[in-house]
Amino acid sequence: MTAGGDNPATRIARLRLGHVRYDEGRPGVTWGAHRFARSALVAQVVDDQGIVGAALAWCRIANGAAFNRAAIDPLKDALDGQHVLSAYELARRCQQAVSRNGLSNAAYLVELALLDLEGRRLGVPCYQLLGCKRHSLPAYAISTQEFGFTDDAQYVALASDFVQLGFKAAKFHLTGNPTRDVS
Repeated sequence: MTAGGDNPATRIARLRLGHVRYDEGRPGVTWGAHRFARSALVAQVVDDQGIVGAALAWCRIANGAAFNRAAIDPLKDALDGQHVLSAYELARRCQQAVSRNGLSNAAYLVELALLDLEGRRLGVPCYQLLGCKRHSLPAYAISTQEFGFTDDAQYVALASDFVQLGFKAAKFHLTGNPTRDVS
């Protein structure tokens, strides 16, 4: 077990939320009627032993700073000083704290950070906490580059790049244009 893993009195000491935008200088990502911001929400949960759980998730939130300011206080109230008993129980408290004000995405992200914290405290990977049935999974390539493609040759070049990197499968997003999607 890692430090603090056998101490049931361990409590949540700190919660931090962040928002990262990485679309500067890049063309916008459009798919059908949707326009996606290149951004991610980040959550970090720290227990009183200094063990850190973290999570990151892509999001479509235009003003992440305002979103995090609205979410942080109710989530902190739900977590601060609570025993690190179960990620699921603490996540339920987070959902209850923000479910009425449209901030559930933040609570879901905190739940992932709590699972990471619990796994680190117990010295096991999160996938084992979730009931792992396999010890390896085939990987496939996925990219948002294709959202800006204008001809079929670009798809072929990207697929070729994936093959050179060793991927045996790739996921491409359909555009809604049957002629283009089939070709």
